[in-house]
Amino acid sequence: MGAFCESRLVRMRIARFISRERPVWATCAAALLWAVPVASATRLKDISGVYSSVRYIKEAGDDLGMEIDVVTKPQPSAVVTICEGQCAGGKVWPVIITGRKIEFSVAQDLVDQDGKPVEPLKMSFVGRFSGNTLFLKQVGVGLSEKLHRVAHPVPNQTARLGCGAERC
Repeated sequence: MGAFCESRLVRMRIARFISRERPVWATCAAALLWAVPVASATRLKDISGVYSSVRYIKEAGDDLGMEIDVVTKPQPSAVVTICEGQCAGGKVWPVIITGRKIEFSVAQDLVDQDGKPVEPLKMSFVGRFSGNTLFLKQVGVGLSEKLHRVAHPVPNQTARLGCGAERC
């Protein structure tokens, strides 16, 4: 028997099995199980992008907020820039994405008043994606940010924003 006939026979057996007096919930459960892997794969693709809450405060001449460029493939990672007066960061950090939740940690390099390096400031974040918005909370501090997806991001915009006065 050819491959076409065998696959047709299998499809007919499956159709007969489903059409018999099986409870409706069993058929729905089977359909849901087939759909779950597809939905999970779609979610990861859907959340990739640039999310930003950065705004310029004219009176102070400061940038405030946060910007994150989320990449899900080949390995989940994010470029993170934090702005408090001026922007810093722009480095790539590994992230953990589970469904619509995200977790990551960053370390911001610091210097003392003499320009000597001091221990980096470590920050951890947890968040969730909802539509075109990323809600982030800084662990242990309680600060939160509401970042909106940037409709048409410029390539490497988050990394360049983090360079500040330095040359990228």
